[in-house]
Amino acid sequence: FQLDDPIDDVLSFDIRNPSFRGVPITYRHLYAHTSGIKDESSRYRYGDKCPSNEMFPYSFSETLEESVRKLTDKKSGWTKNRPGNKYIYSNYGTAVAALLVEKHS
Repeated sequence: FQLDDPIDDVLSFDIRNPSFRGVPITYRHLYAHTSGIKDESSRYRYGDKCPSNEMFPYSFSETLEESVRKLTDKKSGWTKNRPGNKYIYSNYGTAVAALLVEKHS
């Protein structure tokens, strides 16, 4: 893959900012934190509760792909910035990058 390739080419679903449906998200957007995917601490999985099982601290009821779909499926998961235009750090964008690593492995 190339940095400017659309990530939709690898995923089984499209990830697009609802305000900019015609602009594909690229690997470069994710790695440069310019994808427009929001990063809101209020939406982190555990909040103020830590995992209690030391052997499986992050055993989730949904897959990474399901989590990414939920996050990127709603307009509330996006900034109002066109992909590639503004740097805004996003842990959620990093989760999408992790999903891409999973798909390429």
